[in-house]
Amino acid sequence: MNKPGIFVCLVVTIMSCAHLVAQTVSLPADVIDTSDVDYTSVTEDIGGGYTGISDATSLGTGGGGDHFDGALAVGLNGSPYGVSGGTLNGPELQLDTATLGLFDIDVRLRTQGPLLRQLVTVTNNGSTAIAEVSWHNNTGNDAQQRVVATSSGDLSATTLDEWVVTADNNTVDAEVNSWILYSQGSLAPSSVSLNDELPDFGGVGEEGFSATFQVPLFPGESASLIWFVAIEGTVDEGIDLANEFNDLSSPFFNSLVADLSDEERARVVNFDLGAAVPEPAAASLLLLGIVAIASRRLRKS
Repeated sequence: MNKPGIFVCLVVTIMSCAHLVAQTVSLPADVIDTSDVDYTSVTEDIGGGYTGISDATSLGTGGGGDHFDGALAVGLNGSPYGVSGGTLNGPELQLDTATLGLFDIDVRLRTQGPLLRQLVTVTNNGSTAIAEVSWHNNTGNDAQQRVVATSSGDLSATTLDEWVVTADNNTVDAEVNSWILYSQGSLAPSSVSLNDELPDFGGVGEEGFSATFQVPLFPGESASLIWFVAIEGTVDEGIDLANEFNDLSSPFFNSLVADLSDEERARVVNFDLGAAVPEPAAASLLLLGIVAIASRRLRKS
């Protein structure tokens, strides 16, 4: 009985998003909340000069109110990416570009259901060099944090894992985070840690999830890294959603990148995104992805 109503609501939401006007915002700002996850705020400095998200609460089955103690922080060659503003365009927040050494770096955050996509683009303004891009996340799991699943099937997070699921227990209210890093055959991280790797932010503990990528760039060249984090209330849902990333040809995955142009896709080095889906197929894919997430929630409840 509820599914047709949800479907109509989603269609209206997508059609409305197409007519939204870009809006300049100042940080901190509460601008990327969804019906699935409440993100406390995107903050100019969550510690150590890093821009990121202060905290997040799962609004799905099982709840979970402390998924981050500072997350989605990005570093470049050891320097923090920190900015004071950005532009909101529908579900995506384009943060301001920063210049760190010889590189320009910008970050885009986009939400879809329990998923948040982070797209980081680095441009080399100097000579041929390696851009070391780091991703720092502190969870609210503190000393209880554990790995509950990985793409390789064990409970040890390594650079061979395309995705890792962490939680603070194995039952309910587990504050589950699914970290999606890369796809096989694309650029893998050079290091992975179950620690935020930063002494300047975080809660009681240093537990979290961090990764570092070595990105070679020619003069004038740009490259992008794309990461996803899914915030769920139960372990089963977190693992379920992570497994969706095992098939990059699925309508679900393609709905998560349907907005990216061929040029943007070609710049991504840690996923093979292929060519862009032409309109209006892209809008249909986006709708399918959102409906799939909503349907999964209905089945679970």
